[in-house]
Amino acid sequence: MAFYVQYTPDVHPLQDGEVMYWLFPEEFSQSRLGDRELGSNACTIIAVLTAAKLQVFRVPIWGLPEQPLSRLLVATIAEAIIEGNDIYTNLALTGQLADPNLDVMEALLPVRQKYPFFSEWPLMALLGKENIIREPLGLTLGQNLSEIIMNWLYNPPADKQSDADLFITLVANTRTTLFVYQQQVAKVALIDSHSHPTIGAGALLAQTRVNDVEGLCNWFTEMSLHCFGAGPDIMEYELSCLYMQDPDRIQFDYSSVADE
Repeated sequence: MAFYVQYTPDVHPLQDGEVMYWLFPEEFSQSRLGDRELGSNACTIIAVLTAAKLQVFRVPIWGLPEQPLSRLLVATIAEAIIEGNDIYTNLALTGQLADPNLDVMEALLPVRQKYPFFSEWPLMALLGKENIIREPLGLTLGQNLSEIIMNWLYNPPADKQSDADLFITLVANTRTTLFVYQQQVAKVALIDSHSHPTIGAGALLAQTRVNDVEGLCNWFTEMSLHCFGAGPDIMEYELSCLYMQDPDRIQFDYSSVADE
């Protein structure tokens, strides 16, 4: 899987209430991994690619208090960072970037070239909502994630792969992070590939039980405020849902052909 990733550091857990979290070394982030010197705006591609790789290689996210993260998980994140930066650089060099910060659908296009059945689940539209949520992040992120997870459990997309995980990208304050719900471990995790220099860390990963998703969101928004100067007070953010389709369950829409 991780063909060119050599750097897989031991990352030991920390605990904050019900949230277990892991702080990666400062050199392990989207801005520095792979001997980068110019920083990176590839967070959206990295988040989408991380999600696809976690699903394709069926990588569980879980950890024990006395053990470091599995090398498989660390290598998966590292490979997504390096490969995501490479994809972003190629888009920039070929003039395909209309804006330095890609949206999720723009990031999904190159990822689907490698993983064609990794797809958006347009749940927000199905619920009559917009992906862009104009509400206080600190007050509503947990509520919205809980609603998305409940729909995944009780009204999932008909064409989802049987063992599919749910991936939710959060775009807030120009930064994209990834939330992952894995039903087999009954936990929700977040993966943030950005550097967090104010706490002496690179990327970070945090996780809690699914019934405490609001606690995880509160922890994340407070960490964002401490590291980036904005978090609970952010008044607009975007959520998008991603999942892996089962090609045998995809229903072709013949009406679109008849209309052409």
